[in-house]
Amino acid sequence: VKAKQPECVLDLCDICRTLPYPDSFFELIFCNMAMMDVLDFTAAICEASRVLQKSGSFFFSIVHPMLYTGEWVHDGSGRKTSYRVENYLSRCSAMNNYWGTTVHFHRPISFYINESLKAGLTLLGMEEVCIAADETSPDPHGRPAGVPTLALFEFCKD
Repeated sequence: VKAKQPECVLDLCDICRTLPYPDSFFELIFCNMAMMDVLDFTAAICEASRVLQKSGSFFFSIVHPMLYTGEWVHDGSGRKTSYRVENYLSRCSAMNNYWGTTVHFHRPISFYINESLKAGLTLLGMEEVCIAADETSPDPHGRPAGVPTLALFEFCKD
């Protein structure tokens, strides 16, 4: 990236530790598909809030938490027909192996929202997104329509 965009500043930081930025440094923070794999979400959200400017925006997306507490139900031909969820409100962790091995931390959506509010952020919106089959765009993983796979959050700092 640095070779293609030499004017960009890229810092590698641990969001669970004090970031090397002063208070109210950023007007926008975007965190894509990482907060569900952060060991200490509370520390991370507090640090994001610290470095966010007043009236700044913080967006983050996660794999929908229900996907880690259930299993697909298949019909007689092996087609996925529904998703059975158990123990959704219990917090736990599991090993993930998408782009290498990582630890995933299951937390219900209410945890993400409540910890963000405690950190001084205001919820502006939350969306649950289905990436699933419909008549116009079949899902390559055979997921049925209506099962959310992503949760998107928009916060601001007052």
